[in-house]
Amino acid sequence: MMRGITLTGGAALMLGLGAAAAAQVAEDTTRTVQFTITYKAGGPATAATTPILHVLKGQCVVQAGLPQAWGIDGPTAAQERSMKKATTAPTMANMEAEAKKCGKDQGCLMALASRMMDDGSMDRAMAEAQGAGGTEPNFQVWNPQSCSGTLTVADRTTRSGRDAMANTQFSETRTLNGTATIANQGQRGWLGLYAQHDLKKNMTELRFIPPSDTRVDGTFVRTGYGATSTSGKEVVLAFPDVAAPSMPGGLQAGRKVAPTQGGSVTFEWTVAAK
Repeated sequence: MMRGITLTGGAALMLGLGAAAAAQVAEDTTRTVQFTITYKAGGPATAATTPILHVLKGQCVVQAGLPQAWGIDGPTAAQERSMKKATTAPTMANMEAEAKKCGKDQGCLMALASRMMDDGSMDRAMAEAQGAGGTEPNFQVWNPQSCSGTLTVADRTTRSGRDAMANTQFSETRTLNGTATIANQGQRGWLGLYAQHDLKKNMTELRFIPPSDTRVDGTFVRTGYGATSTSGKEVVLAFPDVAAPSMPGGLQAGRKVAPTQGGSVTFEWTVAAK
């Protein structure tokens, strides 16, 4: 979902310190986002179609990072070219050379940053980078720290027809029914929500991520030609890929409906201090 380039030395130092001045929310601020995502398709349960109903109820604790030059999807091709161009500018090139001497010594890097801020070279490097274009810290990303929830599924899909070889009728019914618990998990578990605030446009976009490998009880029954019946746990996707909800302003409560083939996905969420 997320892509990016790795910056080292002077470039990382400059962007990290320069971004702090543009922060709209303090770094490491946390919020608790509670949400309900409802996926419906195929019409009401009484119709002769294929009704699908998934309800994902979740909660994520998200944490704000420092403003940065790109959002969740990483830098654009133009931004990558700009960064490469910026690192060849005189002041930035000097910063890179000095930072390389420090290696992984954090004390050395911090002393270098302090010295360059005092003598004005940090400001000159930032001006050179911003002059190259595309490196202003326009995005603040909220990253998930832990997420938990439940997924309730009530699906009943049917299909019927005539077997071309045997020329006999058949009918199939697949049912998925039950509630799966998604445990409270951290960085190695379900990362259910990323959000980004575009500081320049003053817009916030929420990227809800369906949990993986979620299983509920399922049955499959075929009558007529090739009759068979099976049952067991089946993997189900909470909701299909749709446009991410967005709104003016910072991270706040909201409701959005996104159309999908044969149905819709409704996002509803609230935001509170942790």
